Amino acid sequence: MTDKKNRFDSITGAETPIPVEEVDDDNLQGDNKALAIYREEEFSAVDLLLPRIRLAQGLTPEVQDGTAKPGQILLTGYDPVEEVVFIPMGMRRRRVLRDEDERTAILCSSDDGKNGQGVPGGACQLCPLSAWTDEDDKRRPPKCMFSYNFLAFSVTHQTLAAITFQNTGIRTGKLLNTMIAQRGYGKFAVLMKGVGQRGPSGAFHVPSISPKAVDPADLEKALVRAQLGY
Repeated sequence: MTDKKNRFDSITGAETPIPVEEVDDDNLQGDNKALAIYREEEFSAVDLLLPRIRLAQGLTPEVQDGTAKPGQILLTGYDPVEEVVFIPMGMRRRRVLRDEDERTAILCSSDDGKNGQGVPGGACQLCPLSAWTDEDDKRRPPKCMFSYNFLAFSVTHQTLAAITFQNTGIRTGKLLNTMIAQRGYGKFAVLMKGVGQRGPSGAFHVPSISPKAVDPADLEKALVRAQLGY
């Protein structure tokens, strides 16, 4: 069984193949044989894109185009739901510093939340861009964004997925960390839903989690999926 770190790393770096059905080439002709040739290639985790569970906000694209409502839970390829049940299988800390003018441009990042690669780079704890500041008599969040990134098995969708907690969701990420420290990865499930709040910039939703009982078969399936990476 993989260790805690590798449970998350496996979704991007593992070479565990997904088995494909064996085909008898001697009994295939024409287009069928061509299809069998293409299906001979096995998928590994590097060939797959892990879907991400997200909490819809007012400016989320799916809300803007009318396919979802603020506060709903989104997962690419599935209909929006009001709540999701998932089993946490791994966690990584991450930091990202983006260009203030071009938000898609990443200036510096850290895959462990401790050491940055890029500009300015170095130890995150010592970097002033990772600290809260006082500006115009207001508390300003760090320019370098910190996040908790979880690998999880969505019982609701029956698939492996990623979940990120940052900004107003950091407290929820810490609460999930506490549950994991007490119970262990893959040993329990939580129910997550969006809770509406209002701030100076208007209404928004924050993630809320609570323990949820699930079928033991789902716990077993979560472990298998985490090891395979899909």
